[in-house]
Amino acid sequence: MPDDIFSLVAIPADRMGAADRQLAGRILFAAKEAVYKAAYRLDREVLGYEDIAVDLETGHATTKMGRNVSIAYCIAPRVVVLAFIAE
Repeated sequence: MPDDIFSLVAIPADRMGAADRQLAGRILFAAKEAVYKAAYRLDREVLGYEDIAVDLETGHATTKMGRNVSIAYCIAPRVVVLAFIAE
């Protein structure tokens, strides 16, 4: 992921663990997109990348509305992220 795109997606609250920065950036991007899609149907709030904090190590994300979202991802053969909210 190019540095200029990474800087738009990543925020200080994000935790990417020990993953390679390039790969972690791609996972982070996909995770934030998945979280947005999962949370929007409940909150009807448009979220930017800066409004979602992701912790790839624990598999959790939090939105600016305080919504807790679980995430799971795989990287083979492509990056795929699933975000889900237990109600």
